[in-house]
Amino acid sequence: MQLTILQNQLKEYGIKVLAFHPGYVRSYIFGEFNPDATIDASESATGIMNQILKSPAMEEHMFIDYQGNQMNW
Repeated sequence: MQLTILQNQLKEYGIKVLAFHPGYVRSYIFGEFNPDATIDASESATGIMNQILKSPAMEEHMFIDYQGNQMNW
């Protein structure tokens, strides 16, 4: 809901609000390395950057994953 509120407030200034799901990233987030995750951090970050550079339209979905797939709330 906060994304929707921000988008509504900033739309008139040409600002698009996005939230990204980074994917199941190999990391030490739980205190030990998780080798079962499907992607590494650089792949996730590259995907997110690519989605930002696509400059999605104001009307497009706000919650997407690192590959640009729409995600439900």
